[in-house]
Amino acid sequence: MNNLIKKYAIFILIIIIAIVFGIKNTVPVVSGYFNSHKNIKVKQDKVEDLKKKIEAAKLAKLAEERKKDEPKITKMIYEPEYKAGGSNASFNGMLDTILELAKQSGLKVKTIEFKSSPESDPVIQNHGSEYEAKLLGTQFIGSYTQLQTFMRDIYKHQYLIGINDFKVVPYEFNKKVLIIDMNLTLYLKK
Repeated sequence: MNNLIKKYAIFILIIIIAIVFGIKNTVPVVSGYFNSHKNIKVKQDKVEDLKKKIEAAKLAKLAEERKKDEPKITKMIYEPEYKAGGSNASFNGMLDTILELAKQSGLKVKTIEFKSSPESDPVIQNHGSEYEAKLLGTQFIGSYTQLQTFMRDIYKHQYLIGINDFKVVPYEFNKKVLIIDMNLTLYLKK
């Protein structure tokens, strides 16, 4: 057996060197392949993400263009015939409007009172020298349909009326009847 090993020692040594050389050269190629595959996957994910961002940007631009084409709804600010110098009497015309809208929609007025002027109102903050505002605390009683009609009428009204707080609670004995607490902001020109 020693003779056999001596006879083929050179071949065995060459085979071992070839295997080691093959492994040494194959490992970097295989790991490079896997790294390249990972990099390709990362790049494909980035491309997909960029495509989504481009699509979102196109949709945003399209929405912006549509918004520009839409007519802007501008509301007028109420100007009383007789100005009472910052008192609640100046707002009586707008109060009458609110009461008339409630009556037309079928809502019953439970309470209504003028509250303080809203200082944090954006219209007053930006145009305080031109306009004045009062907070009107109201409580109405009515049905869902009557409330919907009232809200639509406020929205369609020619003068600007802001809705600050809005709370709807069903009446405990009849769930079809609503108790509606609403703070409205009324505006007028100084």
